Amino acid sequence: LAFKVAMTRNPGAIIMTIVALLLSSTTYIVRIAEGPAAMPHSKYMWNQLWVTLTQATTGYGESVPVTHIGRAAVVVVMLFMPLIIAFITASTTKSLNLTPDEVTLMRGIDSNRLRVRLLSAAASILQHWWRSAAGNRASNGRGGGRRRQGYHTMSIPSSITTYGE
Repeated sequence: LAFKVAMTRNPGAIIMTIVALLLSSTTYIVRIAEGPAAMPHSKYMWNQLWVTLTQATTGYGESVPVTHIGRAAVVVVMLFMPLIIAFITASTTKSLNLTPDEVTLMRGIDSNRLRVRLLSAAASILQHWWRSAAGNRASNGRGGGRRRQGYHTMSIPSSITTYGE
């Protein structure tokens, strides 16, 4: 439960800590097991880190552990690296999910977008109706006076729904 809470609150720091501990401990083991006895071990640290990382990921094969302890350390890294990659993927995916406030905001934006489309369609219908009514008045010879005889009744297409439905 504590690990779950820690991963929820700060997944990046937990994952980086796990990766650092795993790689540093296994690299140290490989460095001690594989390094020559007469030479200082710190001289080969980066080479051993390279061996550990490449064996756990791509496995170039240009340098491999020879001793049983070095091989065991690299096997441990190979077993845990997929779990670490799964944690990274899961935490990234979880961070991309929308929070309830963001979902509410997106619904409001979508609602506003639909309202604008509805108003635009209504304005287009009114413009079309007005132009056809003006054309009918002109063809009847009545002109553009204030008479109500030339007006038509407006029918709204059934494909346009009202706001809120």
